[in-house]
Amino acid sequence: PQVLWKRVLSDGAIRREYAYAKEQGVELVSLSGIDLLWPGDDAELRKRNISLLVDTFRSVHPDAFIIPRLILRPTDPWRKLHPEALTTFSDGSRGQIAAYESPVFRQDLREALTATLRFIEKEYGAHIAGYQIGGGQWCEWFYEGFGTANAKWPGYDSATKAAFRKWMKAKHPERGDDGSVEPPTAAQMAVGARRLLKTDLA
Repeated sequence: PQVLWKRVLSDGAIRREYAYAKEQGVELVSLSGIDLLWPGDDAELRKRNISLLVDTFRSVHPDAFIIPRLILRPTDPWRKLHPEALTTFSDGSRGQIAAYESPVFRQDLREALTATLRFIEKEYGAHIAGYQIGGGQWCEWFYEGFGTANAKWPGYDSATKAAFRKWMKAKHPERGDDGSVEPPTAAQMAVGARRLLKTDLA
């Protein structure tokens, strides 16, 4: 079946898109931009935002089914509470997306996702066809910084370093690593990326 993907438009424009989808017989819509109910954030504000998004659509096309696109990136209040959980780049600077390996991110993500799903199912369960989960760079699961012009590499936060060391120890037990190995530097990563591109293009 055809699916309408909600773009970021003005209220009038998005209503026209919804009306056109109904006219053309489109019965599925992907509603994007839904933030989770993160611990430490304003849950009631997030619930109102979700309801506004869903109710706006249903006011135009009440019989269609919805696929909410849930954004697994933490909101600003959570990032301020947990700066240590954010992506750390090779130059020591921090990004805006949580490091996948961060234990506090994983724990709070579990709580946020559970709370969000319970709210949506309670309020709109009869109209939900499924869920699309988006995270990382562009909400497409890339590491932060992928595809950008800067020459910084992610993965230098303490949690990701620990995961890298664990992987190295399991992958190369013959090296007798004591768990203190460091990830490659930005210069080493750049050389490796160029070699990979040459191999792919050969």
